[in-house]
Amino acid sequence: FVANNDGFLVNNGAEWDKYNLPFLCLTLGKDDNENIFIAGDGDFGKITQNANGAFKFESLKHLFKDTTLNLGRFWSIITLKGHVYFCSNQVILDYDYTSIKTILPGEEGFHTFFEVDNKFILREKGKGLKVLSANNEFTLLKGGELFADNNNPVRGIIKGKEGYFIVTPQSLFKFNFNKVLPELSTIEKINAPINSWLSEKTVYCAESIGENHYAFGSVNGGLLITDKKFNPVNNISTGNILQDDGVNYIYNDNQGHIWLALAKGISLIEFNSPITRFTKSEGIIGTIESCEFFNGGAFLATDK
Repeated sequence: FVANNDGFLVNNGAEWDKYNLPFLCLTLGKDDNENIFIAGDGDFGKITQNANGAFKFESLKHLFKDTTLNLGRFWSIITLKGHVYFCSNQVILDYDYTSIKTILPGEEGFHTFFEVDNKFILREKGKGLKVLSANNEFTLLKGGELFADNNNPVRGIIKGKEGYFIVTPQSLFKFNFNKVLPELSTIEKINAPINSWLSEKTVYCAESIGENHYAFGSVNGGLLITDKKFNPVNNISTGNILQDDGVNYIYNDNQGHIWLALAKGISLIEFNSPITRFTKSEGIIGTIESCEFFNGGAFLATDK
């Protein structure tokens, strides 16, 4: 499933189907029971499937009674412990599968939203990084004020073998998350090999890729893949295979491949494939007529 300006797209493994909706769709979420939720500009709900296999949208907006509150655009959906959180800058709607409660921000509004070890963490503009507490209020994390400034927004929280890392355009931060008492978690800035890339290319999103890699999407530099020590492994951009350098979202599927939601289009990177592709971006011009392996190298002959 992919959210699209005009609705949502569904890929069945062979082809794409498009379902039009009357609002701008921006985000999707899935709960533990495989229920699919979708939201965007002023509306939110779930995607259901009929007996014939076709999908349709069922709005949940009728459960929200406050018609005076501006919902804004929902940018993220977080599903946790029997709750679905539809998140916009102006409000978070807490849907418990029966009714909806609202969580409101301070003056500047909410910004980005994350699930960390079954906890709901967000960045609030002008405040910093917060965690949802038992009373349905957000509490500032220890060190969370580092991200209050809009020049240092949190663009991702990724999990590694040694814990979590916070991704911003300024730097990487080690996030020592305390699951029992999240408010006591600690945050420390680290000197990572990719810090300059995060700033120069304006990192926009990040994701753990399997057990050994991370992926970082950017506004103008495509995708950077690193090892677990944050050493660059591969930069994928319009200079080789991407159709656009603006990466809005990264998804690592159950086969280990990487799906990218781009500013213009969708790309699939067969990251876990045993097959390596050599194309024009590697300097191969024309149709390959012959290939011979010699002294550990491959020699190609083309019609050019």
